[in-house]
Amino acid sequence: MKTLPRPYESLKIGFMAPRTKPVCSIHRRQLAVLLKQFRTRSGQALAQVGETLELNIGSLSRIENAERGVNPVLARALLDQYGVTDQAVRDRVLGLVRADLAQKRPWWKELSAVLSPAHYDGFLAFE
Repeated sequence: MKTLPRPYESLKIGFMAPRTKPVCSIHRRQLAVLLKQFRTRSGQALAQVGETLELNIGSLSRIENAERGVNPVLARALLDQYGVTDQAVRDRVLGLVRADLAQKRPWWKELSAVLSPAHYDGFLAFE
């Protein structure tokens, strides 16, 4: 008769579960590709950009790999650092930033005028 393994037997010190990539929007992916292209065209390394803007290199890497989003202020600072001056390109990048941020908003925020917080807050907290 076979014995079943004890729970957590395979978990040993030093064992790490595989890291899964967070789900991100298509807007964030497009933004990441553009920002990386702008940086490489400007000839700057991640370390140089991080030092100038006082950002962690890991954070910049996660932005360029679409693992982390940016806010409009950071996007403008990055575009300035990369020397992007074309207003149409800047508007496109900021549009992608805003579209990515809009997808983070919970669905019920759009219906806030209809949904009374007194009646539905408890249920919406579970969403």
